[in-house]
Amino acid sequence: MYLPVEVAGAGLAIGDLHAVMSRGECSFVAIEIAGRATVSVDLVKGKHLRAPRIDTGDELVCVGLGDPVQDSIINAYEDLFAVLTDEHGYSRHDAYTVMSALAHTELGGPTGSVTPDPLHPFRAIGQVTLARIAKHLLELA
Repeated sequence: MYLPVEVAGAGLAIGDLHAVMSRGECSFVAIEIAGRATVSVDLVKGKHLRAPRIDTGDELVCVGLGDPVQDSIINAYEDLFAVLTDEHGYSRHDAYTVMSALAHTELGGPTGSVTPDPLHPFRAIGQVTLARIAKHLLELA
């Protein structure tokens, strides 16, 4: 996972562990557990990210954040488009074609919430969209 760092000397805090969570955390709830995590952190200079990026080994995932949800979708697609064109040499037309045919998106959980009311207990603020592409496609340009 690559996280944008925009402040010199920034720290890193890691939160709760989840035993299980639906893809997208659609109810805003996960089953949390006690545990211990071992984490290795490297500072990668020169990556200019506006949102997290995830390398799963098989896929590259651009995380789009936004409010309303349409902004998160646009941000995820724009970041994936930039990966193809700026980092892997795809022409704009080829990147558009590859994304249209082979990229996948899914909505993630909310980025926050408002104070719940009885009729809408899970009213989200903002949204996460994940734009995914198989890593082997990145080298085809």
